[in-house]
Amino acid sequence: MIYLGRDPVGIATYNPVSPEEWVKPDAWPDIEALPVPSGNESRVYYLYDCTTPVRYAGFSGCTSGTDVAIASYVNGTLSAFDSSAMEVDGGSRYIRLPDDCDYAVVRVDDGGKYAFANNSSRGLYSQSNNHGGNQPCLWMYGKIYKSSQDSVYVNQSAGIDPLTLQRVRLELTNMGIGYGFLASPLKSLILNGGDFHGEGLLWTGITVAIRTEGDIILRNARTDQTVLFGVGTNCRNCDLSGLMADGGKIGLSTRFQNNRGITSLLLRTNGLKITTIQNAFNGCVNIKTIDMTGCDLSECTNTGGAFSSCYALENLNLGSGLTITTDLTNCLLLTHDSLMTVINGLGTASSGAQLKLSGASKGLLSADEIAVATGKGWTIA
Repeated sequence: MIYLGRDPVGIATYNPVSPEEWVKPDAWPDIEALPVPSGNESRVYYLYDCTTPVRYAGFSGCTSGTDVAIASYVNGTLSAFDSSAMEVDGGSRYIRLPDDCDYAVVRVDDGGKYAFANNSSRGLYSQSNNHGGNQPCLWMYGKIYKSSQDSVYVNQSAGIDPLTLQRVRLELTNMGIGYGFLASPLKSLILNGGDFHGEGLLWTGITVAIRTEGDIILRNARTDQTVLFGVGTNCRNCDLSGLMADGGKIGLSTRFQNNRGITSLLLRTNGLKITTIQNAFNGCVNIKTIDMTGCDLSECTNTGGAFSSCYALENLNLGSGLTITTDLTNCLLLTHDSLMTVINGLGTASSGAQLKLSGASKGLLSADEIAVATGKGWTIA
């Protein structure tokens, strides 16, 4: 479960299954029970797998006040934290993982109020440990504060092994998210207690920002991109309600293409302009619901292939203002209510614009209902 938000203001309440906390293995220490600081201090705990060949945890972009301590987890008990083994190399800190236990917890405190540099090679984790390679970090928990808005990088290019990272829970203060979360086995990710509400600038790379085989709930996030960040090809239910774009516009071209796992998308907004949906859902053979309530498609310039192979699609809301030809002929299971929602939301058609429907869909519409579309200049084909 990826959870980063709450119900958007001014949008009909959506109540999905409550985000499930991933149940950790019994053998793991409960690092979420460890105290995080208040105020403008930063502290992050990292759970490491000490059975791997990598013997050091390394962090870069540190300040002179950064303190790195480690505690071993033996026979169900976490030892006291000890920073005496911390090694300093300029702006980097290293600490050796113990050999006599399966797990250890590394604690990073930063007296300079920020522990991680805004640099693509110096993220929340770093490859710059002196043994090379990605580090066997399994779990992160804590609070990170920046004296000016800055970014958290959590991805394999910043040293996170995408084959091990399983859980993240962080409170970000005066910070945004950079480059996204690319850990394939990620089972739980909670930022700011699940509440962004427009506070966090989500400026991710647009290729893949979040990859999970679970659900994504990311409400009221804000992006400075003009193309929606990617969500991988295996997520199930995706709730991006309340999405805000700095320019007021965003494109969905290919963003969910060939996602064979996704079953629903909520993109309920307050007037966000969608500039293109070309191939947006092409190949989403299992998607049943696409809800774009509140989206403004009056400036959408391309719908080509958007709904190709959406054979399971039942519930569709395309927001308002669409003016260009849109092909829904592969959408064989659309309900009557969905068809009327689409028709009622159509804008005045551009020259020759067609709403292409399957024979089954057209058979659900009365002459008067078709006339609603033709009255706006549309041809129902």
